[in-house]
Amino acid sequence: MKRLILMRHAKSDWSAPGRSDHDRPLNQRGRLAAPLMGAWLAEQEWLIDHALISSALRTQQTWARLCPLLPNAVSTKTRPDLYECRPQDIAAAVAQTDAQLNTLLVVGHNPSTQAYAHMLCGRQLRFATAAIGVFELADWSAARGDLVAYEEPKMLV
Repeated sequence: MKRLILMRHAKSDWSAPGRSDHDRPLNQRGRLAAPLMGAWLAEQEWLIDHALISSALRTQQTWARLCPLLPNAVSTKTRPDLYECRPQDIAAAVAQTDAQLNTLLVVGHNPSTQAYAHMLCGRQLRFATAAIGVFELADWSAARGDLVAYEEPKMLV
């Protein structure tokens, strides 16, 4: 079985006028939530082999705040195609994962992350900012998977 961890970026800052959506940073709440979720991931003792991160600033900052709390070094690839994408695009990125890897983390955006999670398990998950859904798949190209965990920052405080 393969473990797929889907994460929506932490809360972003909308206060800077004229800033493009792609370049929005995390706000204070997001800067606190990202390491909280990193600590939760570390507590689960899942060793993440690889991470695919959208190129948007808020996803990059989410990863940068989460990553140091993980118990192992994780290879990372920034994927511009995960920004403003469809759920099928996430599925295509996941399907390209090396078959030797066991656990993959994808940090992206809504509505695509939530829609992809629904495609996988048939359940409507809320995917609030910084939420994480964990799925078990038969292989990286599987169209269906089992939801084994779901967590949001507000559930941890």
